[in-house]
Amino acid sequence: MALEKERRKVLRVGEASYAITIPKKWCRELGIEVGDLVELEKHEDTIIVRPPREKVSEEPLGLRIALDATRRSTKQLVEEVIGAYIEGVSEIHVKGKQEVLGESLRILRKKLPGMVVLPGLKGYSYKLTFMEAPVNVEPIIEKFSTTLNQVFSITRKLVRSNNTIILDELKDLEEEAEGIYYLGLRASKKNVVRGKNIQDIIDSIIVLRDLKEITDSITRLARMIASTPSRDRVELGEEIDKIIGYLQELYEASISSYISNDINKALTVLGKEEIVMEYINELLGELGKHNTMIAEEILPVIRSSMSIARITVSRCIRDKACRCRFFPLLE
Repeated sequence: MALEKERRKVLRVGEASYAITIPKKWCRELGIEVGDLVELEKHEDTIIVRPPREKVSEEPLGLRIALDATRRSTKQLVEEVIGAYIEGVSEIHVKGKQEVLGESLRILRKKLPGMVVLPGLKGYSYKLTFMEAPVNVEPIIEKFSTTLNQVFSITRKLVRSNNTIILDELKDLEEEAEGIYYLGLRASKKNVVRGKNIQDIIDSIIVLRDLKEITDSITRLARMIASTPSRDRVELGEEIDKIIGYLQELYEASISSYISNDINKALTVLGKEEIVMEYINELLGELGKHNTMIAEEILPVIRSSMSIARITVSRCIRDKACRCRFFPLLE
């Protein structure tokens, strides 16, 4: 891990103590909140500040529910379990028709990370348990970003190779992204219960939703390309590849600004919004009769990328250190 350094002025607090401020970015990354007790250690000429340790006693009791799926369809049961997972439920007892339970569990195993299925106490029943969601949502967003980059790459590979077998790889990535999305929502809700900064939680939920929107749009675009006659795919391939590559660059710049908390990167992305639209419209104009359908999947990617950049700007403005660096007081 790279060493980060900051210079801070020592302040007087009363007659017996001095104080220094800690960068808010560091506090966010280490889970330090206002009112937390931190540990101070002195080693020769060095002072170490350690973040608070998680206390089991401060965690709420795990939520447990029972679901009677006797009159549920597979789709209904899957959605109900996903809702419980996002809400932070740690244990679900479910009973119902064997065929519905079997198919539902097959689907849920792909969608919900860390789900463990155990036999229930009665016939045609199961107990579902889940690994605890991590405290920090940032690594989940970074993982989502990595998976989405793979989605872009596979889609471009499909366009270039004209090989529809690649769709199987894309489906696996789509399911992985969906699982990461649900995990991120679960972790965000857990952080509400833990009393974390609500503004940061809202930001993370919006970014997760934007990443999901981009994933859905790109995968729909890939399937649409795969369903077109092979002759059309060959003719459209070069132009569509340009469009997807351009969208990937836009998205990467946007999510990079969020992960690095870089207001300059975010403002650069937002400053190019009109140029992006002009260039995309120019490329779409060369696609003839297919441009309307393709535009329906492209525009959400642009909107969501811009949304991530705007969240980055607002988060930076909220950060005191960032305000001081980029918005100095006028004399």
